[in-house]
Amino acid sequence: AMPVDIWSPAFADRCNMIAAREVAPRKNDAHLIGYWTDNEVKWDAQDQPPGYNLFSSTLLRLHKTNSSSLSTVMAWLTQRYNHSIAAFNHACNTSLKAWSELPLRVPLPKTVARDTDNLAFAEYYSATYHRVSSEAIRAHDPNHLVIGSRYNDVNSAVVQAVSLSLSLSLSLSLSLSLSLSL
Repeated sequence: AMPVDIWSPAFADRCNMIAAREVAPRKNDAHLIGYWTDNEVKWDAQDQPPGYNLFSSTLLRLHKTNSSSLSTVMAWLTQRYNHSIAAFNHACNTSLKAWSELPLRVPLPKTVARDTDNLAFAEYYSATYHRVSSEAIRAHDPNHLVIGSRYNDVNSAVVQAVSLSLSLSLSLSLSLSLSLSL
């Protein structure tokens, strides 16, 4: 998954620093259409063992780094279940006694709720990521488009969820191999 704590003030600061360096000098470029926010970010948990998804890998990373953003992610999840640990346990086939146990129990068992929560989290994660990065670009250039992300995996349900909900356009990088015999 994207190894960035997007809720941290440090992420917003880094986006602003990059926009100041890369975007501000181009704000009056009449030949420029706009900016991509990133290039082929891995939205799924491709760097994690089987069973992990974007939500569980993010939760685990925030817990391991003792990030204050963990409370933001947990607030998002508890709101999805109307603050009911019993509803979460029933839906996700778990037996947590308190929400604070969750980071230590990932990955969760494979259930419909786990997959649904992951896609909803991907949309929440992406909305936060794109809002913060777009605000940094807009602060340094109000004249051009913020195009969105470039993706490399059209078959990923997570990529489909994040791309279709937020991007001005959808760009995919596809690589083909051809063998020609003469």
